[in-house]
Amino acid sequence: MGRRLSGSAAQWVGHSGRRGGVSTGALEGLNVGYGSNDDRSAIDENRRIAVASLLRDGELVTLHQVHSAEVVQAERPWPRDARPRADAMVTDRPNLLLGILTADCAPVLFADHGAPIVGAAHAGWRGALAGVTDSTIAAMKATTAVQSTTTPTAFAYRFDRAFMALDAAVQGLGVALESTSIGEPHLRNGRLRPVFHQPWFLPVQAHFLVYPARHAQRSEVVNFVKWLREKANSPASRQ
Repeated sequence: MGRRLSGSAAQWVGHSGRRGGVSTGALEGLNVGYGSNDDRSAIDENRRIAVASLLRDGELVTLHQVHSAEVVQAERPWPRDARPRADAMVTDRPNLLLGILTADCAPVLFADHGAPIVGAAHAGWRGALAGVTDSTIAAMKATTAVQSTTTPTAFAYRFDRAFMALDAAVQGLGVALESTSIGEPHLRNGRLRPVFHQPWFLPVQAHFLVYPARHAQRSEVVNFVKWLREKANSPASRQ
């Protein structure tokens, strides 16, 4: 699905989901990720479908995303095996579509309405902390220095920061308090475990306090979970 950015005749933004496409099995639909175990010809065809739905004459350029703050200048699509290891791109080339792939992370898109410059960043919690969005803006300013004095503006679909906290928990960097709708898929596939066997019902919705399953036997995790359970079950916690 795509649309023209407000105030711009030449800048378009779009996003895709799983609908459509030719992939089958567990990856059925419009899978465009080369990092998956999908058939390469199916991924290529899915990418062609996605591009055609947004810009008929467009060319798609993507990265080997590594959760960094690295930014590259895109002038043409790279061969699949030569994609830069980076997490943001900027370009001033017409008909070049900057593609960012996300799961729990956030895609952040940038546009300079005073010049034909756009940027796109893959902002997970690691990249966000490292400054990937600041790096993207700096790269855009460097590109637009001889063309425009305007400041690039950012556009992003709405993502809750809870996704970043959940990803941090999956990576083994702590516990996360997450809603049932976000946390349950990770509990079902065994990547996370709940501290308490039943979700907490907060004023808005139910939440799980989760930690990474692969660290379940680590002494610091065992002691921390034990301490949390003792505190939650103490008389003082019920007052």
